[in-house]
Amino acid sequence: IDGGESTVTNDVGEYSFDVEAGTYTVEASAEGFSTEWIVREVEAGKTVWGSIRLYPPPSDDEGTIRGVVFWVDDSSEHWDYKEDASRRVAGATVSFSPGDHEATTSSSGEYEIDLPAGTYAVTASAEGYHDGTSPEDVTAVEGHSVWAAAHVIRPEEDGPVPAPSVSITDPPDGSVVEQDEIMVSGTVTHSEPLTSLTVDGEEVGADRGYFEALVLLQEGENVIEAVAEDELGQIGDDAITIYLGVPDSGIDGFVYDASEGQQARISGAVVSVPEAEVELATDASGAFSADIEEGVYQLGVEAEGYGTYQRNITIEQGSRLGLRVGLYPQIESDEGIIQILSPVDGAELEEEEIVVTGWAAIGNLASVAVNGVEADLDAAPSFRAEISLEAGENLIEAVAHRTNGEEAGRTSVTVSYEKSGCGCSAASGSGSSLVWPALLLLGLLPLRGRSLSRTTRATPPGLG
Repeated sequence: IDGGESTVTNDVGEYSFDVEAGTYTVEASAEGFSTEWIVREVEAGKTVWGSIRLYPPPSDDEGTIRGVVFWVDDSSEHWDYKEDASRRVAGATVSFSPGDHEATTSSSGEYEIDLPAGTYAVTASAEGYHDGTSPEDVTAVEGHSVWAAAHVIRPEEDGPVPAPSVSITDPPDGSVVEQDEIMVSGTVTHSEPLTSLTVDGEEVGADRGYFEALVLLQEGENVIEAVAEDELGQIGDDAITIYLGVPDSGIDGFVYDASEGQQARISGAVVSVPEAEVELATDASGAFSADIEEGVYQLGVEAEGYGTYQRNITIEQGSRLGLRVGLYPQIESDEGIIQILSPVDGAELEEEEIVVTGWAAIGNLASVAVNGVEADLDAAPSFRAEISLEAGENLIEAVAHRTNGEEAGRTSVTVSYEKSGCGCSAASGSGSSLVWPALLLLGLLPLRGRSLSRTTRATPPGLG
């Protein structure tokens, strides 16, 4: 959020900031998703709801095009109304040429489509309107998302006038919340002036088609309805169901191949919490979920061909503990691999005290030292060590030893550290400073544009 403060979402994807009155930009990002932002105005003593939708990246040879369709009386009005949500058109068809590519707008007039990289002309069509072609072509860029608004033309002759179209966009339908007062927001599209717009029975206003309303919730199930009526007496509505209550305590998460990254999920892994009599297998997406009463437990995770993962977990009443469990391939012999995962080689850092993480898939592993500091192996084969950096270039070296005392292997990365305001030189490279997003969701993200850290084959016995 503006000012540099950041937070991480809880187990149900919620976040909050305590701020003074003013206008703020909130940015959100998560590994494997796009970075998006919203702007919200906060009044003193009031809570403002600000949901942010993140999108998965397109495939390597495709780009994503997202946008809206709106109506105009003449194509020359395209630039005047493309941000006016009151003119959005639901159920419109958006066509891209060359090629036979089409997308259909949602109830809020939005669309999204993945296209092969290239430049396209954009045409929109909808029942009751004339087709409209956007004044500018749009270019799909590999691995990126671009915005492209399109329009249709309202006919001059008399004919049926579309009824208002209402869409509640936040919070999502079916959400479970713990606050008894929430902000409900959405859009309303209309061809004729509105005579009323209500949310949960209370009259609200709309600014260029956008509306917001504070709604009080009752314990349990709440159906929230937004209704719009125009001067012709035509009605449009939308409804969502929100649940107020303390969720069951327990664990939710997924299991993945730590040597490949969090996208390499492991299905059929066995997750067990013996004290709670819980034993289950991960589904096809590597996910697991279990209701467990508050307390301290030992979690175990294992899968064929991988090393066993164990750790203590603490579950609080009414809280869901989110877990991402990385398993490393099992090493059948004394030969193995040691790797520093973070920081990455060549990183430019701004903190003197850092945490070094990695993994050592080595048979008969006894210890790992990072720059002479004994690493934590509680989640072996993962290791973790806190070290201090000197101004300038730093070599970070991890050394593993087996139970017989022999060195099993070593690996290293080089990073640079520049004290704030000290003018110290950094390692050779671009010289650019590290930029972090203002808000991080689902944990801290790796450095953008990072290079892969070095992986070193461990030394077999007798060769160390």
